[in-house]
Amino acid sequence: MLRSVLALLLIGTLTACASSRPDQREGDPTRLGAEADSLVSAARVDEAAMLDERLDLTDDQEQSVRLALEAYRDALATARGLPDVRSRSALRERARVETDARILATLTGTQRETFETIRSERETELDPLVRRQIAFLTRVLLLTDEQQTAFGPLLTRRLEDLEPIQAQARREGTRGNAQEEIQRVQEQYDAEILALLTAEQAEEYQELVEDRGRRRGRR
Repeated sequence: MLRSVLALLLIGTLTACASSRPDQREGDPTRLGAEADSLVSAARVDEAAMLDERLDLTDDQEQSVRLALEAYRDALATARGLPDVRSRSALRERARVETDARILATLTGTQRETFETIRSERETELDPLVRRQIAFLTRVLLLTDEQQTAFGPLLTRRLEDLEPIQAQARREGTRGNAQEEIQRVQEQYDAEILALLTAEQAEEYQELVEDRGRRRGRR
């Protein structure tokens, strides 16, 4: 069952991206939007608590930090409504930079040094679809931590390359004609993915690719 679901995911999000809204790419959009809001809210609370603990914030500082993180959450919600991964990534990055600046403005010198350490530890934020793809690949292929890290930028580049093709196909009604270009992009990234896998993982992934081809052939 997982293999079938992942095979659909690896088609390059053609079916999943049928809607122009990113929250509608997989499953029920209302449910996914609610889940995303819950995850963002939980992450915001966790980050606020973590900063309070590591920076030993005063009450006034803690309030300022929480307001900054609240604004960041609102920006993430706006980003989810943008039509392509580049726009979403750019808005999320801009929001993070602005949030960090607001937090830094409330800190003392020693606290700022600690906060810079925290910033250096922070992982690059990935598009939600990329995170879901990595989660599926990890579950099916048992990816190591190092492989998961490597897959982040690789799958982001694949999504960035596929989205314009899919968007043009939707605008022009040429979805069938776009299949060749989509397949070319997929095969390019399949080779990069295989290069990151062990022999056993590569064999399993190749089966997923073959499943994807059979599904395309039945359309």
